[in-house]
Amino acid sequence: MQLVYSLCLLFLIHGAGCFGQGRYGDALSHNSIETLSSKEGVLYAGIDNPISVDSTIFSHCSDLQLKASNALVVPDTQNIYLLIPQRVGKVRVNLYCLNQNDTVALGYRFFNVLPLPEPRLTLNDWPIDNPAVIDRAVLLNCDSLGVFFSDDLIGSISWMRISDFEVGYNYGGFHFSHHNESNQIGTETFEIFNKLGPNNEISLRVTVASDGRVTKHLPIYRLRVY
Repeated sequence: MQLVYSLCLLFLIHGAGCFGQGRYGDALSHNSIETLSSKEGVLYAGIDNPISVDSTIFSHCSDLQLKASNALVVPDTQNIYLLIPQRVGKVRVNLYCLNQNDTVALGYRFFNVLPLPEPRLTLNDWPIDNPAVIDRAVLLNCDSLGVFFSDDLIGSISWMRISDFEVGYNYGGFHFSHHNESNQIGTETFEIFNKLGPNNEISLRVTVASDGRVTKHLPIYRLRVY
């Protein structure tokens, strides 16, 4: 009796192990599940990451089910889903074929999850550091300010716009500031830039907005002119 019990226990342990290894199916190719918002094929934490599933994978299925570890899954269209990772690390996307009462694992793919880059200020379309040393000629040829996230995030250049900014500077022993109601470099701001000589410093206090829903201030940028 003890031998029968031991054999049953052994079967359950190894059977559960085999089931645990095979319940997700086989690893899928990168072309099977692709990101639509990242050039590098990664996901970013806390935002919508659209992915597409190759329709040939589930053409024989009545429906497709997608599950993910460390991410919320929101169906969009027939083969497009939005993944919203909860934290930096990895996400495993699992695909399941649904036919009546039958559910079969089609496979899985892992994605790396990165933190969303902090927005950076741009002069025209060139991202700048903070603090930064800027050629005076660059300032004089700048006609607008912008916001930059990452070259990897497709379409991110339109996520936020600059609603207004303030230029602060010292001149003749006094501190001056000028407020701009858009991202454009107006005449008065251009005149400020034109007054600055080598080794002078300006500060830029920038407000950004996103579709009228989110408004935030970027860190104060300090630019030294040479």
